[in-house]
Amino acid sequence: MPDWLTPDAIYFAGLAVLLALLALEWRLHPERYVRHDTVNNALMYLGYVIVGGLWLLPLYAVYRFAWDHRLFDLGPWWLDPSSWQFWASWGALLVLEDFCFYWFHRASHRLPVFWASHVTHHSSPQFNYSTALRQSWIPFHTFVFWLPLPWLGFDPLMVITMQLANLFFQSLQHTTFERLPRWYTFIFNAPPHHRVHHASNPELVDRNFAGIFILWDRLFGTFADAAQAREPVRFGIEPALASNNLLWLELHGWNDWWRGVAARVTGKGKQA
Repeated sequence: MPDWLTPDAIYFAGLAVLLALLALEWRLHPERYVRHDTVNNALMYLGYVIVGGLWLLPLYAVYRFAWDHRLFDLGPWWLDPSSWQFWASWGALLVLEDFCFYWFHRASHRLPVFWASHVTHHSSPQFNYSTALRQSWIPFHTFVFWLPLPWLGFDPLMVITMQLANLFFQSLQHTTFERLPRWYTFIFNAPPHHRVHHASNPELVDRNFAGIFILWDRLFGTFADAAQAREPVRFGIEPALASNNLLWLELHGWNDWWRGVAARVTGKGKQA
């Protein structure tokens, strides 16, 4: 694999770009940042990195198991940029990985067991580049959405690299910048689309699940535009959390999920 296309190269390059943009936005628009919220985002990201580092090898092993039973042998061309197969295989993976992400993201808003983790990312009432750092410490059950990729024949390192590239692209959408060509925002996810995704306005909730291609939302009927809001866009979740305790920000979704499960088991609640 080329040095510029390894998982660690993608991760560290992407993080450097995000932090540079965060510093620039903070300098130009300090009103977008609230100190305790930004500090919490940074600490949550630190925990996410630690958990991710521990989870990486088990995740690779799961992907490798699926790849060992792959349907197709895509050969070694994904390692050779001088081959047209290199560009074809990576291009196909770009589209397919984003398709998997769309369904993961949509399920993370619709299914309680996935929302329990994902709600952490949406819990901030702010929307800025530091919001991209607000990540869950419990990602262990989400890999199932990407298992078809190694099973089809994409090497596990390819899949992990593309997942990191997708996450980097998504991190760039956490800003209010809007000056993009109309053709671009028709095809690709963009800050105006992701701002809608983070909105708590009832008419905008659970919209714009795209990672890279907003075309998925247009195709599957989940696209919304900020112009559809009847009031100014609000961020965060409703009801808002009463505590900014770091552990509560990470675990409140799981507390809600467990209470829902207990209520259904005892017959005191409706099925979610």
